Amino acid sequence: MSITKSYNKRMQRYYAYDTEYVWDDTKQKKVQKRRCIGYFDPISGKIMPTGPRGRVRTDDANVVSEQEQTSSISTSDTQQLAKLFHSTADMITTVSAALTELAGHYESMQKLLEHKATSVD
Repeated sequence: MSITKSYNKRMQRYYAYDTEYVWDDTKQKKVQKRRCIGYFDPISGKIMPTGPRGRVRTDDANVVSEQEQTSSISTSDTQQLAKLFHSTADMITTVSAALTELAGHYESMQKLLEHKATSVD
């Protein structure tokens, strides 16, 4: 088995495939069996897994596992939210106040439009 690289024009990225050649008795020649294992990350140069069908074995040294990707993303998002809001209650209060303010602006715009519509007639 070998890893081959193929370019996908629609997605505009290179995908990595685990390629194996097997003998086909009906065609009397070798046939290529490919399994997608991920895509090449242009920044790091590593193979990133593409999902349950393309999960890469952990013994590959140059592959970042899916758990590492999701944990780093969720950790950074959580840290950014923690900087903005000290607690969940604080976040809910802030969002509620913003929605109340927007509702007030919406009502004033409706009244203004109604007033303009009646003054034109």
